[in-house]
Amino acid sequence: MTVAQSLVALGVRIVTGARPIVTSSAIDARPATVLDLPTPAVFFANHSSHLDFLTIWAILPGRLRRQARPVAAADYWGSGARGRIATRLFNPYLVDRGKGEPATPTVPGAPRRRQVAGMLEVLDAGDSLIIFPEGTRGDGRSLAAFQAGIARIARARPEVPLVPVALANLGRILPKGGLVPVPLLGTATFLEPVTIGADESDDDFLIRMRQLIERALPDPEAEAAEEIAADQAAGSQGAAQASPESPEPPTSEEPPA
Repeated sequence: MTVAQSLVALGVRIVTGARPIVTSSAIDARPATVLDLPTPAVFFANHSSHLDFLTIWAILPGRLRRQARPVAAADYWGSGARGRIATRLFNPYLVDRGKGEPATPTVPGAPRRRQVAGMLEVLDAGDSLIIFPEGTRGDGRSLAAFQAGIARIARARPEVPLVPVALANLGRILPKGGLVPVPLLGTATFLEPVTIGADESDDDFLIRMRQLIERALPDPEAEAAEEIAADQAAGSQGAAQASPESPEPPTSEEPPA
């Protein structure tokens, strides 16, 4: 299965073109890389595509990938052929989604408070979590309010690093309802680990985490302007190459009178 996981990770990296960026203080006078990411940890990110958890999982180095468990919706990833493949490859922590409410573990009759308790058990076992605090996919242009689970985990396990991840372009590579990836390049920016303040309320913490990721994302308007400018430049260059050279003025071969 390790070979299969490596092949899937390679395929995801090829499809998304995902480039990891690790923003951290200098480590031994060198830039930080994914090899410096902590484990166990809670990686939490914005959510706009089914490629999101796959991309974070695929970018992690092998030793971290084997210990990373994505928190995934049971109604999508927990049944049928998709569920069997996901369970074997990614070992997800599956949760049931309630309409407009936080998700709960897929244990028959389990109360909703078991959601966080189950995630803490994953961390206590030495594994990492990949979480999307919005709870559902967005449009890729704005982030929904974060759910409270990430704050509860931060308080219950302050020793476990919380790593914000800003995912860019994945919602455009495979938008909601899309089946065929669009050939664009994605990025996954791993920000420095964060902690919840002793006097910080859960609501303030959630707002701060959301803003951290928002600030790390590219400005959609600036991106659109750059794309328009690039298209115009390419069009102008193509037109210049296609136009014939200006003809030389005609000359008379007859001798002057």
